[in-house]
Amino acid sequence: MRVRKFWIVVWLLLLTPLCLWLAWLFTPLRPLNIAIIDKTVLLPNLREHISFNWILTNQRISKMDKEFYEANSDYLGFFPKTKKKYEVKGLEQYSLSQIDSFAGKLDMAYFTDTYGIYSNEWEGKNILEHSPLIYGGMSTQDLHLLKALKKSKKLILTEFNDIATPTPKNIRNEFQSLFGIEWTGWAGRYYDDLDTNINKELPYWLKNGYVKQHANRWPFKKSGIAFVNENGRIEILEKDTHLEYELPYIKSEESTMNRFNVKDDIDYPYWFDIIRTSRENNILSWYEIKTNTLGDSVLAKNGIPKRFPAAIERSIDCKFYYFCGDFADNPVSQWLARFKYIGKIKRTLSAASEKTDKTPFFWKYYVPMISTILNENFK
Repeated sequence: MRVRKFWIVVWLLLLTPLCLWLAWLFTPLRPLNIAIIDKTVLLPNLREHISFNWILTNQRISKMDKEFYEANSDYLGFFPKTKKKYEVKGLEQYSLSQIDSFAGKLDMAYFTDTYGIYSNEWEGKNILEHSPLIYGGMSTQDLHLLKALKKSKKLILTEFNDIATPTPKNIRNEFQSLFGIEWTGWAGRYYDDLDTNINKELPYWLKNGYVKQHANRWPFKKSGIAFVNENGRIEILEKDTHLEYELPYIKSEESTMNRFNVKDDIDYPYWFDIIRTSRENNILSWYEIKTNTLGDSVLAKNGIPKRFPAAIERSIDCKFYYFCGDFADNPVSQWLARFKYIGKIKRTLSAASEKTDKTPFFWKYYVPMISTILNENFK
């Protein structure tokens, strides 16, 4: 009897992946013309947009020639080459009339990251210090495409750092007017260790800026959240000292949970920005930061809210989403994309291996959110 059960388990383990793959294989293709804009591709892992490509493959969304989107070639932006050479193939190479023609053929666009590439990063020098920009920031041509897509009510996905530094303020202001959102100037990130003797990846500019502004003191030894303003102001909230819960987390409205099949709350351990939005827009999810009395005072002194938007939807005059974090930047294995229903399985089973692990966020929030948006717009 035990031998029989053993072989049943073995066959299930063997047949389940095969069935999931066959189910994926026989799902009809959905050809779409999609523009992916990523100006921050430094390494071959393509982390700034590969999560979106994973979903496209998993949903069997292809290019118009019925080939799947390739993460290393089917995007606009910065293309690293061998021997420290690179190629820039962004919208900046086109005239405005060419962009209008391009927009007419598109079904949607996703601006995954416009932060760009800086000289220290590219040259392999000290990436923990600020350095001159090589390429990045939202451009006039990018904005022109967004205007054209909005006018034709085509789907637009955008996220953190598309309008922050190094995007020029005039372009940022026009983007904000177009879509009814406003960046407060603040961005933040969770760090699992603020002890500079232990965490060697903590940016020098973060510590140096804080020390200069706070009586030459860096008293932090635990985890915490760093807040950085575009004017250079830096504030730190430390676990226990300021925070009752060390991580920012995303809390979704009940209607969002039902519509997108996302978790009610999920830890978010990476970069985010603090955005205000007009009442014309719908806030799908919120960031929440659990502070104690001392943490409350630091936030209040600097005009930083404890609760602010994480995902914003605009449908009054276009199909627009703004994700207030580096949502598309996730560690993901592409081979899993060719198994249907794998998202539902991983959503149930995935758990964080450490506080900085974005895997649960990917499976329990990003995948169901983006998949639903695509399915709602392209049935």
